[in-house]
Amino acid sequence: MTVELWTHQEAVTFSVMRCVTGGLLTVSRLGPARVGSRDGNGNGVVVRWLREPVWGWVVWVLMGGPVAGAVVWQAGWVPVFLWLGRRVVMGGTGGGGGLLSAAAAAAGGRDGAVVVRGMRHVRVRAEGVAVPVAVEVGFVVPGVLVLVLDSAVAVGVWLLFPVWVSLVRRTVRALVVRVLGRERWGGSAHLEKSRAAVVGVYAVPVLCSVLAHAYLIWALTQPDDRREMTRSILEAMMIDTFFFGLTILYWVFVEAGWRTALLMVGTSVVLGPGAGICVAWVYRERVVDLDRKRDGGGGRVPEAERRRGSDRGNPAVAVRQRNTVRARVTRAGSKRGISKTSRTSNTKQRPKHVL
Repeated sequence: MTVELWTHQEAVTFSVMRCVTGGLLTVSRLGPARVGSRDGNGNGVVVRWLREPVWGWVVWVLMGGPVAGAVVWQAGWVPVFLWLGRRVVMGGTGGGGGLLSAAAAAAGGRDGAVVVRGMRHVRVRAEGVAVPVAVEVGFVVPGVLVLVLDSAVAVGVWLLFPVWVSLVRRTVRALVVRVLGRERWGGSAHLEKSRAAVVGVYAVPVLCSVLAHAYLIWALTQPDDRREMTRSILEAMMIDTFFFGLTILYWVFVEAGWRTALLMVGTSVVLGPGAGICVAWVYRERVVDLDRKRDGGGGRVPEAERRRGSDRGNPAVAVRQRNTVRARVTRAGSKRGISKTSRTSNTKQRPKHVL
């Protein structure tokens, strides 16, 4: 006798909740890869934990329930992201921000190169390929196998998706840099300025969310076929996902304002919560991008800085840039000193007028 692992109602509940996880998994892996997530103010332990949150994901998945979600998200990642965003990204404290060459990115971002702009750049261009591939191979594929195979082994493999995502991401990033070239794929890049890059990163989570949302709409017209032994488990997971979604909504509201939060809610209603997270995050990046604000909101990079950015892989150009900046600082200091001396001498030599 074969026991069906998933009924239709159970499968749609699992699919919708996991689409939320897939959307957040994408943005949570891409966010720490950005230049602005590196804080140079002595907070290395916290930021290192933020950049590699694999064990937090494992705790949340294996423990489950609102308690684990509260510990990992409400008391963990979200406060750290908000604190780091205020301290480094929004505050512009310069904790390692700026365009990086391939050598600088490989060395941790400290090669003495001139920091031009780019707090929202990913430190390594290959992350734009590694993150979506890792989410697809390490999370989406095992999740689909869980629904298709009706196997407890598939469920056990899927529960370790944080480990698979981390391993695949590291492997793909290293392969892309090695095979396609360090000069092109090892330096920093602004993914949001390329529509193709944005589509490549977020297409799979959004597509999965749309399909799961359509499945949910169909399931609402069908009778509830959930079994008693799984009903309580799914209800606990739904409560966890609900408060988890509220936390993400608060996160977006604090960092990017009510318009982004409203966009997230509206997109979630139409396309599903996973798509809502991804779309809101793309818009959030436009809001918190300091480069866009400097350029008057158009996101256009001045020609001089575009030339500097295109030469960031050349060590000779970096040395020339450093020397140019030092010369400008020296000339500016000399001019201020001469101006002050001339004003003093003019004051002393000014003839006195007798009234």
